[in-house]
Amino acid sequence: MVEAGLKPADAIRSATINAARMIGRDGEQGTIDAGKVADLLILDGNPIEDIGAVRRIYRVVKGGIVYDPARLPK
Repeated sequence: MVEAGLKPADAIRSATINAARMIGRDGEQGTIDAGKVADLLILDGNPIEDIGAVRRIYRVVKGGIVYDPARLPK
Protein backbone atom coordinates (compact mmCIF):
# COMPACT_ATOMS: atom_id res chain seq x y z
CA MET A 1 0.00 0.00 0.00
CA VAL A 2 2.87 2.35 0.77
CA GLU A 3 4.46 1.55 -2.58
CA ALA A 4 1.14 2.52 -4.18
CA GLY A 5 1.30 5.94 -2.52
CA LEU A 6 -0.36 5.65 0.89
CA LYS A 7 1.40 7.17 3.87
CA PRO A 8 2.60 4.50 6.35
CA ALA A 9 0.05 5.59 8.97
CA ASP A 10 -2.78 5.26 6.44
CA ALA A 11 -1.59 1.81 5.36
CA ILE A 12 -1.49 0.65 8.99
CA ARG A 13 -4.95 2.11 9.61
CA SER A 14 -6.25 0.28 6.53
CA ALA A 15 -4.88 -3.03 7.76
CA THR A 16 -6.17 -2.64 11.33
CA ILE A 17 -9.10 -0.44 12.35
CA ASN A 18 -10.51 0.02 8.84
CA ALA A 19 -10.38 -3.73 8.16
CA ALA A 20 -12.14 -4.42 11.47
CA ARG A 21 -14.81 -1.83 10.61
CA MET A 22 -15.40 -3.41 7.20
CA ILE A 23 -16.24 -6.77 8.78
CA GLY A 24 -18.22 -5.23 11.64
CA ARG A 25 -15.73 -6.20 14.35
CA ASP A 26 -14.28 -2.82 15.34
CA GLY A 27 -15.93 -3.15 18.76
CA GLU A 28 -13.60 -6.05 19.55
CA GLN A 29 -10.67 -5.78 17.13
CA GLY A 30 -8.60 -3.27 15.18
CA THR A 31 -7.27 -1.11 18.01
CA ILE A 32 -5.73 -1.67 21.43
CA ASP A 33 -8.37 -1.01 24.08
CA ALA A 34 -9.60 -2.63 27.29
CA GLY A 35 -11.93 -5.50 26.50
CA LYS A 36 -10.72 -6.01 22.93
CA VAL A 37 -8.95 -9.06 21.50
CA ALA A 38 -5.29 -8.41 22.22
CA ASP A 39 -3.30 -10.44 19.69
CA LEU A 40 -0.58 -8.11 18.46
CA LEU A 41 2.95 -7.71 17.20
CA ILE A 42 5.62 -5.67 18.94
CA LEU A 43 7.97 -4.30 16.32
CA ASP A 44 11.64 -3.39 16.47
CA GLY A 45 11.13 0.04 14.96
CA ASN A 46 8.49 2.62 14.20
CA PRO A 47 6.49 1.70 11.07
CA ILE A 48 5.18 5.28 10.81
CA GLU A 49 8.76 6.44 10.16
CA ASP A 50 9.91 3.29 8.30
CA ILE A 51 7.23 0.94 6.97
CA GLY A 52 9.94 -1.74 6.69
CA ALA A 53 9.73 -2.05 10.47
CA VAL A 54 6.64 -4.23 10.02
CA ARG A 55 9.04 -7.00 9.01
CA ARG A 56 11.18 -6.60 12.15
CA ILE A 57 9.00 -8.41 14.68
CA TYR A 58 10.35 -8.23 18.23
CA ARG A 59 7.58 -10.16 20.00
CA VAL A 60 4.22 -11.73 19.23
CA VAL A 61 1.37 -11.65 21.75
CA LYS A 62 -1.29 -14.29 21.08
CA GLY A 63 -3.95 -15.29 23.57
CA GLY A 64 -2.15 -13.39 26.32
CA ILE A 65 1.10 -15.31 25.80
CA VAL A 66 4.24 -13.49 24.66
CA TYR A 67 6.35 -15.29 22.05
CA ASP A 68 9.86 -14.63 20.81
CA PRO A 69 9.66 -15.11 17.03
CA ALA A 70 13.26 -16.33 16.91
CA ARG A 71 12.21 -19.32 19.03
CA LEU A 72 9.14 -20.24 16.97
CA PRO A 73 9.31 -23.09 14.44
CA LYS A 74 9.83 -21.93 10.88
